[in-house]
Amino acid sequence: LAGDPAQRVSAAAALDAWAHAHCKPARGGTDCGPLVVVATAGGGIRAAYWTGIVLGHLHDKIPAFDDRVFAISGVSGGSVGASVYRAIVTGGNAQCRRDSILPCTTGILTHDYLSPLSASLLYPDLVQRFVPWPQLPDRAKTFETAWEHVVQDHAGTAAFGQSFAALGAPGQQPWPALFLNATRSENGRRIIAASVRIDNEPAFKLANDQLSVLGYDIRFASAAHNSARFPYVSPPGSW
Repeated sequence: LAGDPAQRVSAAAALDAWAHAHCKPARGGTDCGPLVVVATAGGGIRAAYWTGIVLGHLHDKIPAFDDRVFAISGVSGGSVGASVYRAIVTGGNAQCRRDSILPCTTGILTHDYLSPLSASLLYPDLVQRFVPWPQLPDRAKTFETAWEHVVQDHAGTAAFGQSFAALGAPGQQPWPALFLNATRSENGRRIIAASVRIDNEPAFKLANDQLSVLGYDIRFASAAHNSARFPYVSPPGSW
């Protein structure tokens, strides 16, 4: 992957960039217009679908809505819906962004992902339990690959199979910044797959920056899945 986690802009720098792009001097203060921060909860497929259709509806009804959204924080299914929205507004085809992204989000989030995951669980993943060395792809890879293909088919972007760190690379518009939350088993703290750096940010001092902990980049789909793993449906996440 092309992204370098250490080169992501910081959350503070991303906020400064948003302010520089939107704030205008006005009568002794600043007139920035609305800054939107979205927090979306978990709840599996329902949460993913709900998040996708709400963001899609707001995007279609409010001019330049995605430019006003500074950050989206999600967990579990909410992270999946948020990631789908971010992928579409960043690299989706012109028809999605120009006409209506709601059909694109609903098309992606109503797709059947459980069938390929179940097939992988019952066959290659089960066989791997009896093989002493890593040989076959687990069901997480099957799940994420299915996401990548469906996002490509419906939105015309390969973003889910590409670098997550690149979303916060210097020279790129870092918003909407993604904060995809999970729990780190070693210390019980939040571990966040963030598209901007948070490892030196006072506001995130009790959380871990997932990409900084790893020390390397991951695919967009993997970042979303790490926040949305469900016991038995997904294999344990480790590195």
